[in-house]
Order: sequence, then C-alpha cells, then structure tokens
Amino acid sequence: SFCAASGGWGDLHLAAATGNLNLVKSLVEKGYDIDERMMDRSTPLHLAAANGWVPVIDYLMEKGASLDVVDVGGLTPLQKALTTQQQKSVQALSGWKAKGVNADRAMQATTFRDMSPDDDS
Repeated sequence: SFCAASGGWGDLHLAAATGNLNLVKSLVEKGYDIDERMMDRSTPLHLAAANGWVPVIDYLMEKGASLDVVDVGGLTPLQKALTTQQQKSVQALSGWKAKGVNADRAMQATTFRDMSPDDDS
C-alpha cells in the first residue's frame, strides 16, 4: 500500500503536516481515521503540532483527535510541539486542555529538558 511504501505517510498525514486544512476536512468527512498511525506511530495531530498548523490542530481536536497518543519516541502531540519549539501549537493544545480535553498525562510527562537545544547528554 502507499502508506506502507511511503513510511506511513497517508493522505491525511500529508495534509496535516503541510497545513492543508481544506484537504484535512475533506478526508475526515470521507471517513479517514483521525488517529491513524504512521510507521513511527505519529498521528495527523502529531504532524500538525510539530509544524505549527493551529487551524489543523483545532479542526482535528474538534473532531475528537486524541491528545494522549504517543509516537515511537514516547511523545504526545503536545510534547512534539514543545520539542519542535512550535509555541503556537503548544498554546493551541494547552487551550484544548483548558476546555476539558484530557491532556494531563501529556503535561505531566513533559520536561523542559526535552526542549533544550544544547543538551549535551
């Protein structure tokens, strides 16, 4: 399949990673799995968060995307946003937490050490 041959980059993942909100909406409306995993276990929300696409983040969250899912590195979408220094993504995902979306595990697991670009360890 295309998804397997391309490292797991399905249409919804590519649309989320590139911030193509219209395509994301179209694919979700066609029944694409909003929490589908790539080979590295990333979801479309991970990709939108890592690239700072707040409108895509908000749409995926409105449609029920999971904040607690972790990729192969053990990172939630919020942690991915922190490690890629996407402050707007961090703010958007934190806003969803404030609206009652369960992101507690993501916040508790996040350390600022993960964000340090000059960490020598």
